[in-house]
Formats: sequence, structure tokens, C-alpha cells
Amino acid sequence: MNLIFGQDQAIGEWVARRIPHMYGRSFENFVAIGVAIDGKPAAGVVYSDWMPEAGTMQISMAADTPRWAGKGVIAALLHYPFEQSGVNKLWTSTPQKNERAIKFNLGVGFTREAILRHQYGRKNHAVICSMLANEYRKRYVHHGNDGAAAQAGRGNDGHPGVGWHVSSAEAENRPGITAV
Repeated sequence: MNLIFGQDQAIGEWVARRIPHMYGRSFENFVAIGVAIDGKPAAGVVYSDWMPEAGTMQISMAADTPRWAGKGVIAALLHYPFEQSGVNKLWTSTPQKNERAIKFNLGVGFTREAILRHQYGRKNHAVICSMLANEYRKRYVHHGNDGAAAQAGRGNDGHPGVGWHVSSAEAENRPGITAV
């Protein structure tokens, strides 16, 4: 399993196609990280709506398989907003009917925060879940060491996968992204 950096547009489009309430629209002003298994895209995470003044950012996720969602990979994907971007609050908006996604969000440490009525159309409400920086650190960072984030996303050869191919040098030279 590998994390893929530097392919924001391709990953963002891949994620958007798998989120029905995007209604065919694309993300704007975002950073994306992909997860590849055996060189094929398995999941993608899009970080958008970054408000540095408020310390908030939205996260959107999509996957073709649940195999990607181990604790180390989740820790690595949460490292970007909390440790690199300095976010205090990461939030997600999910249609209330998508119980599986809401259960996933709660299972990885998000807290159900609000319901926005008719957000995605008539009788299609949004469930807002969030995670605060201190909650992330308590759950995923142990003894001041985020080793899970440092270890996740590398194959046996130490390089990112080939699903959305990017070299280690590209990932390391990308502002706001650290190769993991």
C-alpha cells in the first residue's frame, strides 16, 4: 500500500466521480492524496475549504475497497491537515442516508457535530462530523512520535506506488506536502 502525492487533479477527479452529492462538479483549491494497493488506485482524500484564519479544513474521502483504511494509513492522511497545515478542526459533510460513510467517520475518530437540513436537496440532509487537533493527537500520535504516519505509504522498495505515479523527489519538493 502506498500514498500518492503530487497528482492532485487526477486524484480529486477520481474522488469526485465517486461522491454522488458532488453532482458532477469538481473540487476547487484543494490538495489530494491517493492510496494505491498493488499499483492501482484504492482510495483518495481531498482537503479543501482551508480557512487558515479559523484553522478549519474540509476533508472528502472515497474508496473502491475498504482494504486501504488501516490505522497507519489513516494516521498518515490526517498528518497533512493537523501537522503540516496546522489545522485545529477537520470536518466532513456526508449525506445522512450514507450510513456506511458516517459510521466510518465516527470509527476513525470524528465526532458527529450537526445536521444541515436539506443540504443536498429536499429531504437529503448533511451530517457534519469533525475532529479537533487534540483529538487527532490523542488517537494517532503517541509519545510525541507520529511513526505510523512516517511508516505508512511506502512499499518494500520505499517508493510511492504507481496508481497515480509520482516520484519521491516530486513529493518532497511540493509545498505543504512531506513524503511519508
